[in-house]
Amino acid sequence: MTLFTIAPVGTCRIHTPLRRGAGRYPVLPVLARNYGFVHTSTEALQQLQFMFGKKDIPADVRTLTFRPGSAESFEKKPWPGADLYLVEISSRKLLSVDDHPIQMNYMVRHFGDFFADKKRTRQFWSMASPSRMAERREWLEQDFAFQRLAQADRDLLARIQRRDLKDAEIAAEMEQIAAMVGKDHLAFVTHVNADTPDNMPVEQRRELINTVVAIAKRMNVPCYDPTALMRKLGQANAMENGGLDLTHYTDLFSDQLCEAWYTGFVVPRVDTSEIQAPGKTEAVQHEDTAESLEAAWNAGRVLEVSQRLHAILRHGEGSRQHQLLLGRVQYELGDFEGAAAQFESFGAEPEFDEKTNLRLTQCYFETGRYEQAAQLAAALIADEHEAPAVLRICAESASKLGDTATALATWKRLFRVSTDTADASVAATAVIRLLEASGDAEGTIQWAHEVREVQPAHAPSFLALWDRALAASDRAALLELARETVEMGEAEILALAQRTAERGFATPAALLVVTQGLTRNNGKESTEWIARRATAWLDEGNAALTAGDMLQAADKIQARAQLNANGNALIRARRQLERQMRQDVRAALIAREYERAAGVLAIASQTLTTFPELASFRIRVAEALDDIGTALVYLRDASPLDDIAEGTWIKLARMAVRSGYYGEAIDAYARVLNSPSSDPALRIEAKRQILGLRSRAIRLAREAHRAGDYERAWALLERLQQLDPDNKEVSQEKKRVLAGLHAKVKSLDAANDVDRLSLGETILRLAPEDAVGLKAAATGAMRTHRFDQALKYWQALRTLSASPELIDGNIQKCRIFIDRARRKKAA
Repeated sequence: MTLFTIAPVGTCRIHTPLRRGAGRYPVLPVLARNYGFVHTSTEALQQLQFMFGKKDIPADVRTLTFRPGSAESFEKKPWPGADLYLVEISSRKLLSVDDHPIQMNYMVRHFGDFFADKKRTRQFWSMASPSRMAERREWLEQDFAFQRLAQADRDLLARIQRRDLKDAEIAAEMEQIAAMVGKDHLAFVTHVNADTPDNMPVEQRRELINTVVAIAKRMNVPCYDPTALMRKLGQANAMENGGLDLTHYTDLFSDQLCEAWYTGFVVPRVDTSEIQAPGKTEAVQHEDTAESLEAAWNAGRVLEVSQRLHAILRHGEGSRQHQLLLGRVQYELGDFEGAAAQFESFGAEPEFDEKTNLRLTQCYFETGRYEQAAQLAAALIADEHEAPAVLRICAESASKLGDTATALATWKRLFRVSTDTADASVAATAVIRLLEASGDAEGTIQWAHEVREVQPAHAPSFLALWDRALAASDRAALLELARETVEMGEAEILALAQRTAERGFATPAALLVVTQGLTRNNGKESTEWIARRATAWLDEGNAALTAGDMLQAADKIQARAQLNANGNALIRARRQLERQMRQDVRAALIAREYERAAGVLAIASQTLTTFPELASFRIRVAEALDDIGTALVYLRDASPLDDIAEGTWIKLARMAVRSGYYGEAIDAYARVLNSPSSDPALRIEAKRQILGLRSRAIRLAREAHRAGDYERAWALLERLQQLDPDNKEVSQEKKRVLAGLHAKVKSLDAANDVDRLSLGETILRLAPEDAVGLKAAATGAMRTHRFDQALKYWQALRTLSASPELIDGNIQKCRIFIDRARRKKAA
């Protein structure tokens, strides 16, 4: 029987059903000169023009258009034509370079490091219009991730533009597609109108589906909307992850889609004598169908299935599905060589579905055929099948083959997409090792920071930052790290502390062993080292103090104090150290040698040394050196500074005003104004200054609001309202800030759930009972599958709602999904 050829132009939503259906129906997907997945009508048109040889794509643009890993030879093949062109249009967001449409997912993967940062990503796309290209390039040139790109990639990234296609443009391009392939050989397919977890449609998707269906109807061209079939089957059965994944189809849904397309598009186009009646995917015609045997295998009837399956194949009665099942059986029994041979028996281009390709990839990897494993894994990733197992095989195979660039990119991708902490940790560690091996010090540090935002206790990242601080003699950074817990064993912590102490950084070493609990452990080696160091550090500190070496004295004495703050000898040493520091600072201040005084105070900070006058000294030095940074530290955290004189607060306030920090200045003046013991003259000045700063602070709040810094604007207004609760102007400005945030929530792209959650949480930090903020946070959390968070927000919103029953459904759904996740984790 002649196979009916179908050319899919779209995403996995049409490719996968056709691949799976190729073994059941007399259809053949034609992929010659098909360079990858496409989403918009513009991309689909370009894909067809390229397939027909009517358009070429520049080499640099191909990086963001062609499926990663595409062989150069594929475009040399002539286009054989097809009986039917199945063209999917699933988006109106057009990305382009020099008027050539590019593919969003390929682009994001290619520039993975750049788009890993959400704030940078938002800034990039906010300037993606033609009128802002020059402005964006100027901003890009200052960005670290952009600077690390190769020159060709920098030029490519800087030329990317984004806009939404209008209905008229989509219609015109659909007409061009029809003119190229012929209406009799064309059928359009839309996205599926799946609902979010809170039972809401993705509005922009629904609008596009309706648009494409209406245009196709006017053109008199068939158009298939899979929504009705999805509803019939049930979203939980049709969409991956129990219906939570709104993009990818289950195998069951893919099979039924192919059946629907075969019935609706293929059967009417072929001679009735050649029609193969489609069997229902769930039907069982006799007990030894591939479906019945697979069901028995899934039920654990291993020996029975193996015997029956081999018997069928020995007698030559087996179908393609029986042969695939044999490959699966061999794979799951650990016969990777046999399974690979079975799958390879289908030929060079067998068009397997995702699960079969994944099994073959695993077989190649387990049998040491890393080149084939890497190639097949890369192909799966290029087709947007980014299962953790695929990414890991691709990364490990690339490493074994010496392909560091691919290994790095894939490990990073696994870390960024994985929801499994263990997988993410392995990937993060692999990246650290590769970057360190390549000598990329800056890349290592940047990666360590990215990892610790997600996994603060990740040991290799901690070590990378520690070693960097140690090499730079950055005591402040070492102390900051030493305060944090890290997932390291006792022996590793001890070795790091020993190495740090040997380099002359006793206080960070001591703080590290205390934070990690080594002083509470009974390990012999740790206990003995701590005891030896405690005695030696105190002796060495006293000797350094006698010799006038303030840094070494403070470092050693304070290290001893971290280990055990008790002991008369230590108390005497600390008192002498503090007395000497005070004397040195006073002498420098009297001599107006403020830099010398700052140096002594820096030693105190770097060794955790404190004494009563320390804060006062620092403020005096900061004032003398006009060090606004130090001044702001005290202005923003004045809780431990009750002993500072009002005159000093006035000086700090003046510094803040000169530097434009009006909120902090108001806090300092208010402290003087509200102190009953303040000098009357100082209180008068404070009141006068607050009145003068009010208009400036409001103006600054407005500027912050316009710049999108809502929290800064709110903080300024909160300060003013605390001083004058009845001030109508301040109340009005606060309402404007909330209104601006509400408007921003309303203007969000319907699919932008991450930003919806972020905006909702921003609103709630300002106004914890704001209904708009609660709904945005609840919706965003639910749609990004953070059901624990969503439940908390829905419950809070319910107490404010006039119709709580409307919220109860979402509360119940959250509880169901939370329970499902717990059961899955327990299993």
